[in-house]
Amino acid sequence: MQAIRALLFLGAAQCLGPWDAEAQDPVWSPDVANIIYSNCSGCHHGGGIGPFTMMSFSDVASNALEVRNHVSTRHMPPWPADPEYRRFAHERVLSQ
Repeated sequence: MQAIRALLFLGAAQCLGPWDAEAQDPVWSPDVANIIYSNCSGCHHGGGIGPFTMMSFSDVASNALEVRNHVSTRHMPPWPADPEYRRFAHERVLSQ
């Protein structure tokens, strides 16, 4: 759930602007960057299969609404297997 909250924050931050941010909102480096680098940047890098790069805050922030929509609907990261049925090594799912 923390992962999704952090990614949803990116979409909300783009819409709301800096004046609505609270002190408890996730911060890129300690909260969000590790999630992005662990789950997204493997495909979303220059020359990668992802349609845009996700190697920096500005890369992710400029695509925040698309990231939020794809993560909240569980289209990303792509993992067609049902983790409730069976677990696999190196699976690509975000925690609740």
